[in-house]
Amino acid sequence: MAKHRKTKEQKIAASQKRDLNQFAYSFTNLSEDKKTNPVIHHPKTTSYSYVYNDLKKTLTVCAIVIAFQLFLFFILQHHIFMIPGVSY
Repeated sequence: MAKHRKTKEQKIAASQKRDLNQFAYSFTNLSEDKKTNPVIHHPKTTSYSYVYNDLKKTLTVCAIVIAFQLFLFFILQHHIFMIPGVSY
């Protein structure tokens, strides 16, 4: 079965649609006023609050793991608890 090809008009329409969706331009009459540049609006809606929360959780888990390792080392060092095959 043959693949449906786009016509030239469809390609032009798709290209114009993509161009309009990328940036929001504010035009005045360009033929009269060539000195002004179009204004491009870039929305600044980036929020990195999730990074702080993830970092806090990661540091908490790391601190718990390190504290457990130190506790286990202390217990094994002073022979309070013996694990066969492990000697300190």
